[in-house]
Formats: sequence, C-alpha cells, structure tokens
Amino acid sequence: DQLKRLVIDIGGGSTEFMLGKGFEPKILESLHMGCISYRDQFFPDGKITKAAFNNAVTKARTEMLSIDTNFKKVGWHKVAGTSGSIRVIEEIITAEKKGDGNITFRTLKWLKNKLIDFGHVSKISFPNLKQDRLNIFPSGVAILYAAFEHFELNELVYSDGALREGLLYDQLGRLKNEDVRDRTTDALMERYHIDQEQAERVKLVAIQLWEGLKANWKIDSSKCRELLERSAKLHEIGLTISHTQFHKHGAYLVRHSDLAGFSRQEQVALSLIIRAHRRKFPADIFEELPPSRANSIRFIAIIFRLAVLLCHTRTEQLIPLVSATGTHHKIELVFEKNWLEGKPLTQAELAHEANYLQKVGFTLDFC
Repeated sequence: DQLKRLVIDIGGGSTEFMLGKGFEPKILESLHMGCISYRDQFFPDGKITKAAFNNAVTKARTEMLSIDTNFKKVGWHKVAGTSGSIRVIEEIITAEKKGDGNITFRTLKWLKNKLIDFGHVSKISFPNLKQDRLNIFPSGVAILYAAFEHFELNELVYSDGALREGLLYDQLGRLKNEDVRDRTTDALMERYHIDQEQAERVKLVAIQLWEGLKANWKIDSSKCRELLERSAKLHEIGLTISHTQFHKHGAYLVRHSDLAGFSRQEQVALSLIIRAHRRKFPADIFEELPPSRANSIRFIAIIFRLAVLLCHTRTEQLIPLVSATGTHHKIELVFEKNWLEGKPLTQAELAHEANYLQKVGFTLDFC
C-alpha cells in the first residue's frame, strides 16, 4: 500500500497525529489537548455554548500550528481516526442517517449545532452515547472539528485498529510477522550502543522468573512477556548519558522518544519498568496507571529487578534456578543446591533486594 495516510487519535489528555505510508511512520506528533483537559477548560460546568465550543476549536487550532507545516509539506491521500470519541461520533452520524458512515466536515457541523442546541451535557440525547462519556463528548467533537478545519479535511474513516494496540499499521504488520515495535527496539539498541549479550542474558532470566510467577500474579499473557523482553533490551539505554542514575535517564529516553509502533500506554509502562529496575523500589510511580494495569506492571517490574540482579556478573547465560513461586505479596526463589554458597556477592545483593521489597510490602525468600 503506497498511499500516505494521516491518522488522528484523540485521547483524554493528548491528541496524536501520525503520517505514514505502508509500515513506516513518517511524522509522529503528540499535542497536549484531549477530551478531559478540554472539558475542564471549556465545558467545566457541563454547559455547551457556541462561544465555548468556538473557543475550544480556536485553542486546538493554535496547538496545531506547531505541526501543520511538516504535515502539509508531506501530504496525505486518506485520513483515518481511532479513539473512543471518534468511534462514537461515527456511530451517531450513522444512526442519525447524516452520512454514509464516514465523518465529513458537513456532518461535524451538524453535530456541533446539535450539541449547542442541547445546551448542556445532561440534555444530550443520542442512543449511541453512553452516560460515562457524556461530559467529555463536546470537547472530543471540538478537537476533531478543529482538525478538520485546520488541515482542510474532507472526510475521515474510523478505524477499529486503535492506536493503543500499536501505532500506524501495527496490526497489519503483525499479521505478516512484522512487528514495528521490534524494529524500533532493535534500532534503539544500535543507536545507544546497548550491550546486546547482556540484554539477552537478562531477558532469559526474566522469562525464567516469569514462567514461575505468572499464574499466581495473573500476568500470564503474551503482552506481559513482550514487555519483559523489551525492558531487557532497553534497560541500559541510559548508560549513554551517564552511569550515575542511568535507570532514570533510560526511563526518560523511553518515555519521551518517538517509538514507532508503541502506544503511549506501552511506552509509559516500559519507562516505569526501566525506572524501577535498580536501587530503591519506587512503588508510587505506578499510581499514574489505572489500578488494574498498575498491579500487573508493578509485578513485572519486580520480576525484572530480580533478573537484572541475578545477571550482575554479566557472564552467565542461564541461572540454575530450580523454581520461582509466589503469592500476592511473597516471592520464593530456589536455586540448585550449593550454587548460592559459591556466590557471596549474589547472596548479599538478594538480601539487599529483600530489604527494598519489604518496604513496599513484599517478602523475598531465597535458598
């Protein structure tokens, strides 16, 4: 597919704009404007006025000024949208028979006027609009309206391939055994001169630990395993900046780089694991994630810490680990007989790690 596509994803706190062709994203931009932030700024009391809507559109267009030159210079053939807000807009337009299924500027104008006529979010009456989305719906419409107006769009097709599952063409790439995230990760390893042998050692030990703990910790999924593997590949990325606090430097680089194929949520999770992989375990950093997601990422981070610790010699390819088991707040590691006796430094580091974990409610036993 040689057609260039512009992809728009409206989130709660930001809106992502992607432009690419085939499997290759050409431009990736994130603007700090989203359904929740614009709701709080322009529709805080639930009132929907023409002035408030127009102010939201103007502010959004002002944000888009910083990216429009590069996007318009490259150009695009088709436009796609993916997010809950865009899906609901498309469903409403279809249900109200105002279009042929795609979103146009004409149908958006109709929707804008309908919202202003309702006057308040409590009076919005569309069968496809759920109660929990009412108060953010006007701001989502305003941001999309601004994008149509600013980039002079004629039509947008809603895509079920949500960006939270991977960026531009990620799903199609995986069907062809081509995961854009793997290429992105490998490119970062090369760019930052990461020790690939050490990354492989850490990965293998992390998977050993995960195999024993995944069932009780409810992290038995391919996504969790992939996150562990990519953490292993990138956890030393911060060494390029400094050996001091390199885990913090690495977390910053992963969080703020343009990582093709990674959703924002995946990128944040990866950065948190890298941030937490050494020194004091910063349990509070996971609070920025939804509770269910925070628990699983916290468990993965603990597994990863142990894997890095067990690979501190940077020589052994496999650790003679007999078993790794655990309950919700306890981990037990059993090694081959006499192995730990010949590893006093590893024993000391495991004891040190047990103290770190105890402070956040986990017990680590080993023998």
